[in-house]
Amino acid sequence: MKSRISFITTLCLLFLILMPFMAYADTGETSTSSPKPSDLADNEKKEKSAQPEMKINWSASYDEAKETAVRDKKKLFINVFASWSGWCKKMDKETFADKNIIESLAGFSCYKISAEDDEAFVSKFNVKEFPTIIILKADGGEIERATGFKTAEELAKFLKETSSKTN
Repeated sequence: MKSRISFITTLCLLFLILMPFMAYADTGETSTSSPKPSDLADNEKKEKSAQPEMKINWSASYDEAKETAVRDKKKLFINVFASWSGWCKKMDKETFADKNIIESLAGFSCYKISAEDDEAFVSKFNVKEFPTIIILKADGGEIERATGFKTAEELAKFLKETSSKTN
């Protein structure tokens, strides 16, 4: 009786061990293991590279943004932020990552300035709240501004309203 149980147990174990190999014999695959994390990461990279990454083209300086605006006959979009502001971080992460906002801002010469890095700019434009969005004419004259966090929908509405104003 004991040998019969051992024999049945051995057959069951053998079946369990060989079963995955038999299942893959028809498909031609040689491994029963799951894909490696590196393989998954490579697949994700391939998928992402197939779709170009969309992001806002921020100018390196105010002068560069202004030159681009004059050359391309665009308005300036200026984002004045503070590194310590949670609302600025949230807007950067959510609003400025939105596909529709990125597409809308392609029609502007964009500049992003840290209030801590350029106090003269902050003083010149009388920025007192963060974040502050300023829309300027190509010659530097202010058209409109918005203060505080804006969702993608709110910013899109603001951009649409300012698009009809003179450049």
